[in-house]
Amino acid sequence: METTTLPRNATATATAADADRIAAPRLTRAVASLIMACIFLQALLAGGFLAGRIPLAFHAGIGHTLGLLGFIILVAGLVGRRSVREPASTLAARITLFVAIAITIGAGTIAHMGTRDLLMLHIPLAIFAMGTADGLRTAGRRGA
Repeated sequence: METTTLPRNATATATAADADRIAAPRLTRAVASLIMACIFLQALLAGGFLAGRIPLAFHAGIGHTLGLLGFIILVAGLVGRRSVREPASTLAARITLFVAIAITIGAGTIAHMGTRDLLMLHIPLAIFAMGTADGLRTAGRRGA
């Protein structure tokens, strides 16, 4: 009877390989890149709106598109999780990104309706969403 011995670092190597797995890596990378581009465009449109050159509807329209993209990246992770067990931290990043975008949209909508109390969250959450999207884009590149 022969026994097979694994190298001492075999478990660490398997764990590191599993950490790089991500559900739908190409879709995640593409959608995260679109989210980042839309957030950058939002800053340009906000400046144009404040200067009186661009209607607020353009800024709001891209904001709602961001909501859809955040939903797509979340659903891609949840559906893809059935075939690829991505790390819980990646799924948490997807959920956090979706929630951050949703609150950003809500804060902007409430500010447009009259009260500006939540507007102080609008820009910091957008910056947070940009960083989270970049992290998912990087994870998508590693996982592809």
